[in-house]
Amino acid sequence: MRFSQQRWMLLGKLIFQHLMSNPPLKWSITILVMLLTATVIILYLIKSPSPEEQLGLARQNITTALKANSGQYAQSSLDEATRLYDSAMTLWQLENERIFLFRNYDLTRSYAERAGLLAEASVKEINAAQAKLKSEVSLQISRMQDHLTAYQQRYPHIPLKAKQVSDLALGKILFDQARSAFQKENYPESKRKLDSASLLIYTVTTYAEHTIENYMKAFPEWNQWVNTTIEESRKQKKTCLVVDKYARTCQVYKNGRLQKTYTSELSSNWIGDKHHQGDKSTPEGIYRVVRKKAGTDTRYYKALLLDYPNEADKIRFAQNKKNGLIQPNAAIGGLIEVHGHGGKGTDWTDGCIALHNDDMDAVYDQCPVGTSIVIVGSLVPFQTLISSK
Repeated sequence: MRFSQQRWMLLGKLIFQHLMSNPPLKWSITILVMLLTATVIILYLIKSPSPEEQLGLARQNITTALKANSGQYAQSSLDEATRLYDSAMTLWQLENERIFLFRNYDLTRSYAERAGLLAEASVKEINAAQAKLKSEVSLQISRMQDHLTAYQQRYPHIPLKAKQVSDLALGKILFDQARSAFQKENYPESKRKLDSASLLIYTVTTYAEHTIENYMKAFPEWNQWVNTTIEESRKQKKTCLVVDKYARTCQVYKNGRLQKTYTSELSSNWIGDKHHQGDKSTPEGIYRVVRKKAGTDTRYYKALLLDYPNEADKIRFAQNKKNGLIQPNAAIGGLIEVHGHGGKGTDWTDGCIALHNDDMDAVYDQCPVGTSIVIVGSLVPFQTLISSK
């Protein structure tokens, strides 16, 4: 039958009491017991010293790693270190339940030392991963900011669908949250926000770029219209207007020379030519002023009524109907003007070109009936446009 530690202690106490009842042996036994006790303790300590130092170091290293491991950088190594530490603690408790003469902490110390070394290595791995992620996220934030800045400069007026507007707004919110997380040194959270923002933002901005690129394919024709109109102004010593839809400008030429450039506002669906009434598009082509309006003749301060639809517009409208590109009951529309009440900072007309009232005064005075007005998508080609901003 195996004695427990308590039974051994009780038996030793009884023997000691019996021996001590004999006075002659009292001092001899006392000295002998002290010598034996000292010998046992020394042999025990030499055989298997306490693992507390190794356990404490392992616990300290694991705690340090856990605090640094907000991004789960070295999770497998840290999990293994924690497992080894837990095993060491279990072994230590089991050994402590044995009679002290039979305790052996070798395996406990081995587990604790391995746990401490692995946790220490995890800290180094975590710090390296954090530094790498910080650099990557910082670069990603910088590129995203540059991308958004370029988008705002190049495509500030691109008509977007409601879903695209919502996605772009959400992407910008997530980007702001990513920058905030980065400033707080929460790089994993910043990375997650950036990835979500990038998906939304790049989808919308790529659509905008492709839309403009396809739209600008008509540049050679626009360039021909502008050159023809300016040359006519030079030869006939007349004034003409050149409207650049992309740049939102209305240029005044006199005798073939540029005199003044004004800011203009257009319709909400300005990309592309006007196809039918109600499409909220500004037409493109060479037009002429057929009537000047002021006072009670117009709701828009002053206005120059254009000859839209001209013959080219009517031919294209009929062809589009024939090809099924527009509804059979659609009307071609009219009442396209250069008028006042501009300066709102947004696209708001139903197809007209709006100028600030002060600018409209100057344009109105310089443009008699018959003045040529050429309206084009852009005065510069696509590659020049995107490389200049």
